[in-house]
Amino acid sequence: MMITERNIVVYIVGILNNALLLWLWFGTSYKIDDENLIVKNGPFKSTIDIKSIKKLRATKTLLAGPALSIDRIEIQYKRYDSVIVSPKEKGRFYNQPSHLK
Repeated sequence: MMITERNIVVYIVGILNNALLLWLWFGTSYKIDDENLIVKNGPFKSTIDIKSIKKLRATKTLLAGPALSIDRIEIQYKRYDSVIVSPKEKGRFYNQPSHLK
């Protein structure tokens, strides 16, 4: 089998693609501090002001988002923004301070 420049490019693109997918998978986290919900998904990070959250709702939507499970929570915030998350401990997530509800 001959290795050509084209094969090397295909291998490099494949390795980079897999690295990004692993980063997205293992780099997904949610943190709630006093004023913000911080959603990390690999190289992407969103900071949501807790006071801007309008509604939390359970969903099983397949829309893309930083959620690693099909059992998800849609967070609607500001006027028309939303993010879909899937924290391991949904009960603790829902039981955060009352301004999250």
